[in-house]
Amino acid sequence: MNTPKLPYVFKGTILNSRTRLEKLARRTRWMHRAARKLQPIDFVHGLMLAVCQGGASMRLLASAVGMRLDSIPGDKQTDDHRCNTVSKQALWERVDSEAVDFFQEILGELLRDSGFATGDREALPGVGRIIVEDSSKIDLPDHLADEFPASGSYNGYRGAGLRLQGAFDLMSGDALRLELTDYYRQDCTAAHDILPLLRSGDLVVRDLGYLVNKALNAITAKSAHFLSRHQTRRVLSHCEKDGGAKIDLVKYLRDKAPRSGDTIDLDVVLGRADDRDAPQVECRMVVVRLPDEVVEQRLRKVHREEKRRGKQKSDEAKALLGWTILITSLDRETASVERLVEVYKLRWRVEIIFKSLKSYTPLEPIVRHRSNSNHLRTLLHAWLCLVVVGAGTGAFGLVKSHCGKVKTNLVSLLKTMPRVFEILYMSLLVSCSAHFRELLKKVLAQSEYHDRYEARNKRTNMAAMVESALNITDKTSLTTIV
Repeated sequence: MNTPKLPYVFKGTILNSRTRLEKLARRTRWMHRAARKLQPIDFVHGLMLAVCQGGASMRLLASAVGMRLDSIPGDKQTDDHRCNTVSKQALWERVDSEAVDFFQEILGELLRDSGFATGDREALPGVGRIIVEDSSKIDLPDHLADEFPASGSYNGYRGAGLRLQGAFDLMSGDALRLELTDYYRQDCTAAHDILPLLRSGDLVVRDLGYLVNKALNAITAKSAHFLSRHQTRRVLSHCEKDGGAKIDLVKYLRDKAPRSGDTIDLDVVLGRADDRDAPQVECRMVVVRLPDEVVEQRLRKVHREEKRRGKQKSDEAKALLGWTILITSLDRETASVERLVEVYKLRWRVEIIFKSLKSYTPLEPIVRHRSNSNHLRTLLHAWLCLVVVGAGTGAFGLVKSHCGKVKTNLVSLLKTMPRVFEILYMSLLVSCSAHFRELLKKVLAQSEYHDRYEARNKRTNMAAMVESALNITDKTSLTTIV
């Protein structure tokens, strides 16, 4: 009997194509000739099956690959029920540098296949996708410090780690970019990596670390838009029509927005005219004066950081804590000051995604398993492939066009992520045996109903933020897991 195809969560991806996986395996030289026993699709699905459950040892990996081999065409079960599997030693030889390249290529194909769904709702007038980008650190076992050097301390301790760069479309939830880079590769260096993925009308929402003038100009050159917080050390000037003078930001804000709730909407120029490495950027500066209690809370946090690091912030930086200062290329017809502030709050979605992936998926047992770098890199890229497929279910998204007749609310990723990986695990099991299909349908139905935000009276949750920022009043248009 032929092996069942993967369920619809993998439909249309390279993971469901035996031919495409074989071509990649040959291209990366993981497979040199026709395989007699271990096919590329069985190797890939087996490793992903183990990763779904946090399996990292060769015993668990070999057992998961064996689940696939048990049901391949031509398999003959003997009377003593010995299974058709692969030995730990044989699998160890196949988890090499070519395996790392193989999974990297698979990840690239998955990302290229994602992010092309076109919805019937605009995020803002003329804005299709809201893309949030950020990075997160992944700590590794100390014995890998030579290969993956990370931060150290004065007593000679050397840590190990990697940096995960991620970009997600908040409207659909698709993962547009996932990449493991060196621990010390800064966000400003990665600011240009998003450019090949942009389409006209995209809105890129990022934090201070990505604020690079050349990247901002490149975004607008693609007819896309940016929204970012302003760095206090960056020079702002009035536009030429307003005289072009440099803005004393603290004085200007104290004069124009002295009271809580005051706003400013001003056309400005970011950067110095004589700085060739950072060409000037024409943009809007939008400002909101914060309540006194919020300012005091920010100052207390800064004082704690100063005490911990032994380094003082400048008086100007402390003074500017009293305002939320954003810069954007969006015009006033597209978004008001209040709407821009609300949209920028959605950037926290990427923080929640990273927290969910690191805390509520089997990442910890994988990175803590003591092994070599090829083994670790292969498993991490298998985990990233699962993340891309999980994002394709819509679990990461904010808006979905069709949710049926049931009144739903936005899913909470902290509750949903274990269920997403459970669904992926069961989906991979379906490819080993068709008896899991009915059980998978039941799990999907239960997740769709239960994995949602509860209403909160005391503080705003992400669902309420989405409704406000994107002007959504019909809750049946908010996403469910699939």
